[in-house]
Amino acid sequence: MNVQFASSRYLATDFLPSELAPSYISEDAFLTLTPRSNSWSLQLFCRNLSNREIYTGAYEGPLAGYTVANIAAPRTYGGRLKVTL
Repeated sequence: MNVQFASSRYLATDFLPSELAPSYISEDAFLTLTPRSNSWSLQLFCRNLSNREIYTGAYEGPLAGYTVANIAAPRTYGGRLKVTL
């Protein structure tokens, strides 16, 4: 399991109040199954377990007072199968 914490921070170098992002905690979980022969492995994963909005960047838009922000991916999950021949 991975956990990432970030305190509140400005998302751009303008230091505008609208570009101040709140703090967040993001959790990722992984489960990997591998037999003793190591001939295959199966990994299940889930990223951003809490499904929080995580702002990753911002800039002032073409109109004054209009801020555009980038948001990280929402909760994602899936699996990977690896076979060694």
